[in-house]
Amino acid sequence: MLKKTIMVGALGTATLAMACVFGYGSYIETAVDQSMQSSRESVPIEFELKRIRKLIDKVAPELASIRRSIAKDEVARKQLKEETTALNDRQKERLEGMKALRDALDSGREASYFSGRRYNNEEIRADLERRVETYKQSDVEVKTKLQLISARERMLNAAKKRLSKAHERWRMLEVKRQNLRARLATLQTIKRANSVKIDETSLSEAENALTRLAERLEVGEKEMEFGPELDGEIPVKPTEKRDVLTEVDALLQRY
Repeated sequence: MLKKTIMVGALGTATLAMACVFGYGSYIETAVDQSMQSSRESVPIEFELKRIRKLIDKVAPELASIRRSIAKDEVARKQLKEETTALNDRQKERLEGMKALRDALDSGREASYFSGRRYNNEEIRADLERRVETYKQSDVEVKTKLQLISARERMLNAAKKRLSKAHERWRMLEVKRQNLRARLATLQTIKRANSVKIDETSLSEAENALTRLAERLEVGEKEMEFGPELDGEIPVKPTEKRDVLTEVDALLQRY
């Protein structure tokens, strides 16, 4: 079975290689592209929108994680700046102390008093040497911290810009997905409305019946307008004229 599989694979590879050699490679690539395009178009829109939503939703936790990381770096940078500021303040105090010791040596006195205690020049010189070494070491530390602060600020600014662009792109994709979802809902509504079938034959038959009834009623109304004269002979006997005065006189004679 394994031998057969290897032979089939080798045959397929050889066939593809021969097709490329004899100029059929572009045909195969075109056929593959069309097949893939057809497969993508056959995927239901509703399913594709759900898949896209999952892809977009997957990015949201990553963006939140980046925001937390940036916030932590912001706090660390703030603490580093505070430490550097405190170290600079101590450096200023060390300079003032070294200046006081230097002034004591330049005074020409054999000894000087500090905080109520006597120190000779050798003790002052030895303390001044220790202070100078401490100041130099702290100065290197200050410069290192300042460089670190500057580097962190550059990194934070770059990270904020990338996060802002990624968040804006995520928001635009989500808005686009929602718009497509709304368009799909509208299209589905239209399709459902167009799929409704009404029995036009029954409606036409009912309309024709109503028209015929209306005609019959109109004919009957017209017949009533002509009156009974058309049903018999032509009235040739003159109509008697009414004598109203004679009728009144007859009524008065009764009393």
